Amino acid sequence: MPDATDERLSVAPNASVGLARWAATVEAALRDTFERQDAEIAAGLALFETPGSPQRVAIERWCDVVQQARQMMLQSLRAEVHTAEHRDFSGEVGGSSH
Repeated sequence: MPDATDERLSVAPNASVGLARWAATVEAALRDTFERQDAEIAAGLALFETPGSPQRVAIERWCDVVQQARQMMLQSLRAEVHTAEHRDFSGEVGGSSH
């Protein structure tokens, strides 16, 4: 199940190193998990040798839904990182007082 959009998480150059490292680690872990799931799904699909059989069609549709959910998860992660990059924490408890 190839990734329809192979975007990588980009973090603004002025983002904290910790945020950038965390975001890259989370995305790498998610992508690794997705690759393992793809291998397991492919092995399961091999059991349904007849393309077009009702069971195989149902599983292929399920795979499409899974792929869409993965993309939404990555987009959500990217949006949260983007928000965190541009958030001003200085007025919050424990924030810096620059």
